[in-house]
Amino acid sequence: MMDWLEIVKVSFQIVFWLIISIVTILTYRRARRTILQPIRTEVFKLQLEEMAKVLKIFSGKTEIELRDDYSFEKIFYVNACRMYDDYAEIFFDIKNDPKGRPYNRNECPVSMFSKEYAEENLILMDSHLKDDSSIEQNNEPIDLRVRAARWHKYAYGELHIPKEFSDFEKNLNDLLENPLLPLQLVTQIQSYQYLVAENLTMIGKLLEEKAQEMDDKYPTVEKLQQSSYDWIHTLYVERFKTLKPTADQIALYVRSYFKTDELMNE
Repeated sequence: MMDWLEIVKVSFQIVFWLIISIVTILTYRRARRTILQPIRTEVFKLQLEEMAKVLKIFSGKTEIELRDDYSFEKIFYVNACRMYDDYAEIFFDIKNDPKGRPYNRNECPVSMFSKEYAEENLILMDSHLKDDSSIEQNNEPIDLRVRAARWHKYAYGELHIPKEFSDFEKNLNDLLENPLLPLQLVTQIQSYQYLVAENLTMIGKLLEEKAQEMDDKYPTVEKLQQSSYDWIHTLYVERFKTLKPTADQIALYVRSYFKTDELMNE
């Protein structure tokens, strides 16, 4: 009889503690959800704010508007101007003061250099690039054959970058540093930046390529004074890798991430 009572007692204790354990676990899980829910809500709000910034940059823009974010037209014309100025100096001893040109350091505080150009032309002193104004006036007699030989060694290795480009890129990089952005979105935006960099490289290579036709197109000062950049700009437009498809993919990802369409239907 005592053995039976002991068994009942032990069984009751086991059931009791089992119930207590289950209740404790359920209470903990409910409390955990209760505690974490406000945190998750705040994180969601912050994430929503960052995603809204991404949509503002990439959503609903035309190809022209996306290019204007980076001032690509200005980049082309600024650097075309620099290449024409280099030609005028080498062929006709026409020296323009860089401070008064559109590629001056106030308008274009940043430059990108090709590896070959940097190795051959850059001299670093006290962490500053050499000043363009230090280039001496070319006083040799005008011998077009000599000038042509010099010009055909010309390499357009310094790409002048307007401050508008630098400012926009900085804002985008600041956004990418936010840990709340999903990794896949960060990767997509970086792909967009890579596409932008490819177009910058294209501009530099295009100007270097077309520089070799300058002496045929503009053999005299008078011809050069009547020149335009249109013939190069046409090729720039043809070779430019479009930004909109990648921008649309980024915007689509943000909408899919938050299931915007489902929320609107609800």
